[in-house]
Amino acid sequence: MRKKIDKSSQKYQTAVNVFGSSIRVLVVILAIVILVFIGKWGYNFTYRVFDDEPLSEPPGIDITVTIPEGSTPHEIGKILAKTGLIESALVFTVQERLSAYHEKEVPGTYTLNTSQTANEMLAAISPEEEDDETP
Repeated sequence: MRKKIDKSSQKYQTAVNVFGSSIRVLVVILAIVILVFIGKWGYNFTYRVFDDEPLSEPPGIDITVTIPEGSTPHEIGKILAKTGLIESALVFTVQERLSAYHEKEVPGTYTLNTSQTANEMLAAISPEEEDDETP
């Protein structure tokens, strides 16, 4: 009778070991899949930020947008995405942050075109202030 208990206990321990090993393998595979997904998303996001491609080919479509007073770059991106000038407000926000136009946007109504890049749109809504000095 003692041998039967030992054999049963040994089978149980083997089953637990196999199950534990299987779980570890699944966790490693899941971690690899998640890392690949994050890496792919990160690459695509970064590519879209630095690619600065227009939404459409020239001549494009003119769209009038109004930038309200106190709008953040992300809110401006949402306005541009909602009107169909850009694909992603998040990508636009990062592009604005990295551009020479960071926080230089001026509230107002602008006519932008779907064939403009994000940088060109930023230039249009960030007019340079004129010098008050006269030579």
